[in-house]
Parts: sequence; structure tokens; C-alpha cells
Amino acid sequence: MVSILSISEIQGESENLLKFLDFIKENENFDFVVFNGDLLSLDDDEEVAEVIVEILKILEKPIITVPGNNDFKAFEILKKETIYIHNNFKIFGSIAFFGYGGARTPVRTTFEPSEEEFRLALESLYKKVEKVENKILVTHMPPKDTKLDMIFTGEHVGSEAIREFILKYQPKVAICAHIIEAYGIDRLGNTYLVNPGRITEGNYAIINIEKSVEIKIKNVINLLFEKKLL
Repeated sequence: MVSILSISEIQGESENLLKFLDFIKENENFDFVVFNGDLLSLDDDEEVAEVIVEILKILEKPIITVPGNNDFKAFEILKKETIYIHNNFKIFGSIAFFGYGGARTPVRTTFEPSEEEFRLALESLYKKVEKVENKILVTHMPPKDTKLDMIFTGEHVGSEAIREFILKYQPKVAICAHIIEAYGIDRLGNTYLVNPGRITEGNYAIINIEKSVEIKIKNVINLLFEKKLL
């Protein structure tokens, strides 16, 4: 079995991050960490990125990353210090991670790829991993018209290109983020969709892949509270 810890949306807030990650490290078993943006908020700089990446390293597992729409200033530190799969891929035995970062917003943020960029990149990457049994798509932008791209108004704001790609190629799991209030689990065809939510609010996901897929969304704050009650 392969187990993946999925976290996202730090947005420069490191205050509780170390405590939350310490708890996860002590209480969960996982082989890989997938962080799919946003490491930074819009106003943060490279020094903040360096501090946060050092905090992520306490998990002592391979850290697989794509950037979020706020992460332009984090590109170089992510490339240097993590397994950076933006427009790239990494294969570990029977599991392949491939991905593309960034996302559209109603305002101007630092990294907002077009639908055509998503479409062309994912088609190209798939050709490089198609023979691997377990394919894990990692994006910041969620696929459109799912539980994971619905904002508080009820509008679906995800990517049509990512949705079409998932329906066409059916990777085992697709991990996304970006819409903080829409964290959870969904499916498109045979593909499991995961938005782990904001780690600085204690949210994370554990994805277990064997013959089947098991996904759990958890919250550190709730788990700490339960432990205090026991």
C-alpha cells in the first residue's frame, strides 16, 4: 500500500503550521507528502517561502509540490528544495505523480495559467506516465462542476480543461486545492478527487492506494480536542 499526506493553502501563515505538522507526523503513517499550493500569500516574499519549506521538511518524507496562484516568488525555492512537478512528473515504482500549478481568480494574482496551458501541459505529461499503474494528478486549480470548485455563492469556478482531462484519461486520484471552502472528496468517473482544505486551519487528507483507494479528510484541531477528552 502507498499512503499520501495531502496538504495545501499555507498562504504564508506559519504560526500554527509547525504544531499541526508535528501532530500529523506523530499520528499518521504516510510515504509521500503532496503540497499543491498556496505556499505564500500575495504579499509574501522568498524568505517566507524558505522558512515554510524548512517547516515542511520536519515530516521527513519526499515532498511533492506544484505552485499555487500566489506562489510566483516561491518557484525557485520549490524547485531547489522539493520534488517540483509543475509541468513535470516523478515516478516511484508503481506510482506516478504529474501536475500543473496555478489557478484563475477574479483578481490579478501572480500565476494564472490559461485553459489552453492546462490542456496542452496535461496531455503532454500523460504520455510520459501512461504506462504507470497508479497515476496521481496534482493541480492547484480544481476541475469544474464538482464539489471541490464551488464557492460560497454556489458558483462553480474550476477548470473545464482539467475536468475534460480527468474524464478522458481517468487517473487514479486527482488532488487539487484553491477553493478553500470546498474541501472534501468527489469523483469524476473512476477518478477520486481530493481537496484537502487549508492546513493552517488544521485540514489535511490521507490517501491510501492499494487495489482500491481510501481517502479520509481530517482536522488536527478536532483530533487534538478528541484526545483531550479521552
